[in-house]
Amino acid sequence: MVKHPVNDVLKSTCEVIRYHHERWDGKGYPDGLKGTEIPLSARIVKLADVFDALTSDRCYRNAYSPEGAIEIMKSDADAFDPEILELFLKRTFFMFLERRKQGESHKTKSVSD
Repeated sequence: MVKHPVNDVLKSTCEVIRYHHERWDGKGYPDGLKGTEIPLSARIVKLADVFDALTSDRCYRNAYSPEGAIEIMKSDADAFDPEILELFLKRTFFMFLERRKQGESHKTKSVSD
């Protein structure tokens, strides 16, 4: 019987859902996995999830700026795969600078432009 590719997608999706709250240092949940025991897909989604949570308004606090979120993530670096965190922070920083640059150029244009 041929294996259906949907099974692989569902398996990966279930891993992300289950393990994206695990921490690189082993202090996460639900299973206390540590380091490379955590599936790669879950390690990647964890970073995106934390960054999104920090930069989004919550009922109990206002959103942090991207710079503030990055500083918080750096201060809790033991929670993340260090290689993925480094790549994420580099990419996020450059994306932020580009967005800021574009925003400033939009602000300086006049209505007649």
